[in-house]
Amino acid sequence: MSVLVKDRKKSSFDVVVKAHELRLIFTTLLFRDFGVQDKDDVVRRKYKVHIDDLYPYDDMALYINVAKDKILKLISDLSTNVTAANSIYPTNFAECDLRRQYQNLAITNCFSIITELQYIATVFRVDINKYTVYVDLLNDEIDRLKGWRKSDNKIRKKIEKQNTLAA
Repeated sequence: MSVLVKDRKKSSFDVVVKAHELRLIFTTLLFRDFGVQDKDDVVRRKYKVHIDDLYPYDDMALYINVAKDKILKLISDLSTNVTAANSIYPTNFAECDLRRQYQNLAITNCFSIITELQYIATVFRVDINKYTVYVDLLNDEIDRLKGWRKSDNKIRKKIEKQNTLAA
């Protein structure tokens, strides 16, 4: 007997797949300089200079690259932490704690990326609605990670039960 699609539970591996998809999606965003359309206007307002001056463009390009590096590091850490957590199948409390630590770090990475996107939207005056899709994807990943973390409590109880039977 098969289970209807609507009644199927998400597998914990879905968290890993979505984390890698998020990395690809954010790589695309980084290639587009966070969606900054009118760089002339950003430079004009931020530095209050004439467009003929080249230095503010250099400063802005540098700042965009710094922001790209930060987001790239965070999204890479997210993917790494999710993969590390998935690679541990806990058989004792220490492994449970280690796996939970990686899950917590992945959740922290998601919140850090959201914070960086808000900051970038403020600095470059990008319409925050452009980032809504990305924030929603990150919030979905946070929900998946929290669900995965919660389901690990069953494994912890199973280990606890085995330890009490062995003692």
